[in-house]
Amino acid sequence: MAGLRRTRHQSPCPSRVPSPQSPATRKIERKKERVDPISRTPCVDGKRLWHSLILSCPVSEVLDDDDLLIEILVRVGFPTTLVHAALVCRRWFHHASDPVFLHRFRKLHPPRLLGFYHTPNALLNPTPFVPMVPQPPELAAVVQRVARYRFGIHDVMRVKNCQNGSIFTIMYNAAGAHISVIVHSPLCPGREMAFIPLPPFQAGNLFALENQVLSREDDEGCLSHFYVFMKFDRVTTIFTVHVYKLQDGAWCKHTSVTTKLTRHPRWELKAVLVDNKIYVVADPRDIIVLDLMNSGFSTIQLPQGVEHGSSDIVLSRVNDASGVYLIDTKELQLNIWLHRGATGWCWIPFL
Repeated sequence: MAGLRRTRHQSPCPSRVPSPQSPATRKIERKKERVDPISRTPCVDGKRLWHSLILSCPVSEVLDDDDLLIEILVRVGFPTTLVHAALVCRRWFHHASDPVFLHRFRKLHPPRLLGFYHTPNALLNPTPFVPMVPQPPELAAVVQRVARYRFGIHDVMRVKNCQNGSIFTIMYNAAGAHISVIVHSPLCPGREMAFIPLPPFQAGNLFALENQVLSREDDEGCLSHFYVFMKFDRVTTIFTVHVYKLQDGAWCKHTSVTTKLTRHPRWELKAVLVDNKIYVVADPRDIIVLDLMNSGFSTIQLPQGVEHGSSDIVLSRVNDASGVYLIDTKELQLNIWLHRGATGWCWIPFL
C-alpha cells in the first residue's frame, strides 16, 4: 500500500497531465494568447511591462491613412529629416518622392542659406567658404560637407554663382582669359564636375567688363541658367550685353542688346536676375534693366543721394521675385532700398 501512496512531493498522475499536442494544451495556449498578446515582454521588478493597445490603435489609424501621413511628412521641417522618413518603407518613400509633394514641401520649407563663398578681386584657389551661423543641428553634417569640398586643381578659377547645391565657377588660363564654366555639386560627391566651354568673343576696341552666371527658378522648382557677358566700347561708349542660355550642356545665344552710356562704367559690374529681367548698375545715375522677353533696355533712376562711383552699390533680388534691393555703402553708412515696379524706391529701415 505504501507504494501506491501519493506524497506531496510527487508529481500529479501522468494520466491527468495534458500532453503538449493534446486539444487541452492547444486550448490553454489560445487562451493565453488572448490574455497575453505579448508573452515575451520583459519584466521589471517582477511586473510585466504591458504595451498599451489602446494607444497603438489610433497611431496605426493615422499612419495607415495616406492623406494624414502626407500632411505629417510635409511638415518635418528639414530635407535631411524627410530623407530619413522616406527610408522607413516603400509606402513612405512613394509619398516623399512624389513631385507634387516635393513642390509643397519646398514651398513650405524654402532652401536655407548654408553660407557663401568669399570672392575678392584677387583670384584665389581654393575659394574660402563662410558658413552662416547659427545653423540647426539637422544641417550640421551638410554644412561640414560643403566646407570640406575642394574645387580641384585648375589654372585659376572664381565662383560666379551658387544655388540649390550647384556651384558655377569660371576657369581662366595662364593669360587671364576665361575659357570654361565648371559646374560643381558638393552635396552630391558621386556627381562629376561638368565642363561647359564658353562662346567665342571678338576683341578690338572692346574690353570685357564682367561675365556672370545667373540662375532663375520657375514655379515648379526647375532652374534655368544664363551666362551674361557685358562689354564696353571705349570709342563709341556703346554698352553691350550678351545673354546665353544653358541648353543640353552648351551655351546657346538667347539675346544681345546694346545701349549708349553717358560715362565709362566701372571695371567690375554685378548683375542680378529677377524673374525675366537682368538688373545691372552700369550708368552713374541709372540702373540698366534688360528684359529677356522682348530683348529691350530700360532704365531705373538711382535713389536720391545715391550715385554710382561715389559709393559701393550691390543689387539683390527679392525672395518672391517681385522687385530688387539696392544696398548702398559709403564709409560706415549703410542704406537699403527696395524697388517694386511702378511704386519706385522705398527706403528700408533696419537696426
